Amino acid sequence: MFELQWIFLIFGAIFGAILGSFACCQAWRLRLRSEGRKLGNRSVCLHCGHRLSRLELIPIFSWLFLGGKCKKCKTKIGLMEFFSEITMALIFAGFSFRTGSLVQQILQHSGPLAVTPLIIFEVIKLLLLFAIFTIMWILLVYD
Repeated sequence: MFELQWIFLIFGAIFGAILGSFACCQAWRLRLRSEGRKLGNRSVCLHCGHRLSRLELIPIFSWLFLGGKCKKCKTKIGLMEFFSEITMALIFAGFSFRTGSLVQQILQHSGPLAVTPLIIFEVIKLLLLFAIFTIMWILLVYD
């Protein structure tokens, strides 16, 4: 049987990378808003204004495939975005692995119907931890 904590780890890493990218985007938006400037609804290259396609927005992989540069103007994209995505992926994977281990232990020692509230509680704790950590990460990147 595939261990439950590994499923949690994989989803946690993916979710962490996505939220790491989101955190950097929001930090840029906060900074530009404080300067009186405004970004549009879509993500763009901060140098040439090129609207990023969906493939250019895939956390971690798009930065690697594009060599850390804008597809259109070839201007370097900062390392902060890349490291933010990787760091958040690793941290969220760790949080998720721990929660997956707890859920698996609960399921092994009791029947699935008897412990549903415990499992729901653990997953809610994990999601709250994700939300709090993402807000803290936005503030860290912003400053």
